[in-house]
Parts: sequence; C-alpha cells; structure tokens
Amino acid sequence: IMRNQARLINAQAQLSSGKRIMRPSDDPTGTAKVLTLKSHIAALSRYRSSAVGAQPGMQLSVSALEQGGSVLSDAKSLILQGLNGTLSDEDRTSLATELRLQLDQLLDISNTKLGGKHLFSGTKVSSAAYGGSAHESYSYQGADAASSVEIGNNVRMETLLSGQQAFGKFEYSGISFAGMTGLGQ
Repeated sequence: IMRNQARLINAQAQLSSGKRIMRPSDDPTGTAKVLTLKSHIAALSRYRSSAVGAQPGMQLSVSALEQGGSVLSDAKSLILQGLNGTLSDEDRTSLATELRLQLDQLLDISNTKLGGKHLFSGTKVSSAAYGGSAHESYSYQGADAASSVEIGNNVRMETLLSGQQAFGKFEYSGISFAGMTGLGQ
C-alpha cells in the first residue's frame, strides 16, 4: 500500500508540474537527453539572435549600395556630358566640381555607420572603410574579410561586404570614345 501511495504521489507531482522527470535520479538517461536538448535549444536561440541582429546592418547596407549606384549613375552622366566637344573650359570646370561632389558623396556612402560601426570596413568595423579626399587619392583602409555571423554549428554566413568588394572592384567594359573625342581606348 505504501509503495502504491508513493507512486500515486509521484504521478500527481508529475501531472501537476507537467514534467515526467522530477529529479535526475528518476531517469538518468532521460535527464541526459533533456540536458542535451536544452543545450541545442540555447544554441539555436543564439544563432537566431545573431541572424536577427545582422538584419538592420544588412538593410542599411542595401540602401547604401542603392544610393551608391544612383551616385555612380549621376557621375557617369556628368562624365558623358564632359565628353561633349562643344563645352567651354568653364563648363568643364563646373562639371568637374559636380563630379568631385559626387565622389565625396560616394565616400560618405562607403563609410556608412550603424551604431558606431562602419558597415563596409570588413571585420575592421571601428575605422572608416575609405579615407582621403578629392584632391588626394582615396584608399581602402578596412579589412578584406567580410563581416559574418554564425547561423549554425560551424556555419557562418557573410552579412556585409567589405568596402573592397562593394566599391573597389572595377570592370572595364571596353567602351571606346575614339570616334567622338579623339581619345583612344
């Protein structure tokens, strides 16, 4: 009778708590499984937090890259205007000034920050991605490695491009202006 009463009390405690294992000694194998599952859940929670935490930076970098594309398009338009053989020196000087402003705007975009961290500096987020001025040459000062977060067990995902990847690549398109300006390729 005492043994059955102890089992009844144990069953009632399990029912009221919603837990099958009240003490590790109740089921050592089950306890080990529970601890393993809890550690997996904690790891998944960390991975989720990493992914969610990376979203604002990724969204801002997309916006910055779109702005950069627009600035480059405007700069291309200015360059094409400058190729017009009928412009005076004063007009070309004006276009050059506008082009410098576009270049400075692109520099500001490449040095975009979120929460005090530079988005396009690679893993060197504490310093600006690019430095210099329109009168000097601009140079990349960040790290070549892109920022990344861990999204799984030994699985990393790049979240932000380095400035070198985003702004430093130049692909020659083979356009020739020789017929319009007298310039070679």
